[in-house]
Amino acid sequence: MEFPHDSRQDAESTINPYASPRANLQPFESEAVCTELAGRWVRLGADLLDELMAGIPALLLMWACCAALGYSFLDDTNSPPDLLTAAFAVIIGGGVFIAFNGYLLARHGQTIGKRICRIRILREDGTRATLWDTFVKRQLPIRLLMQIPHVGWIFTLIDSLFIFREDRRCLHDWLAGTIVVRTLPSPATTRIDQRPSQEQA
Repeated sequence: MEFPHDSRQDAESTINPYASPRANLQPFESEAVCTELAGRWVRLGADLLDELMAGIPALLLMWACCAALGYSFLDDTNSPPDLLTAAFAVIIGGGVFIAFNGYLLARHGQTIGKRICRIRILREDGTRATLWDTFVKRQLPIRLLMQIPHVGWIFTLIDSLFIFREDRRCLHDWLAGTIVVRTLPSPATTRIDQRPSQEQA
């Protein structure tokens, strides 16, 4: 009596039980991916670039909106209410940030500054981060906490100090479940964990 041939048995018989495990990952668009954490100073440089490119236009737009409503940041007797300033900071600041970086965040997990510095945002498990991860979960909560009167600066300080932990994840990375890693420009096949082969001479 003949039994149907099972190709899985042949595949299992050829598996080397002593071989090191491999990750079957698809290429991440046109760039290779690694999980080598981005350096602290590189991340700082990327943030400074983003502040120059998106932060300054946002501040000027906030100033213009307040002036249109009859307020002035230069006159203490006619300065805008704290609630209005906080609302402008979140809405206008977030809107300008998305206008400058939304496409790159959605496609590559990068802001303009991060792309220049060759670093990117990934999910904690090494998979691609979406715009929901990189802005709604990662940026928006900190922006809101920063606007709390008298104590907002404490959240900003704590967020920044988290970078000195061993995993180099700021508070906003913990909230969003993300990491920031180096970007490898090579379009070669990618692996999450690239280690030199012991068989190489």
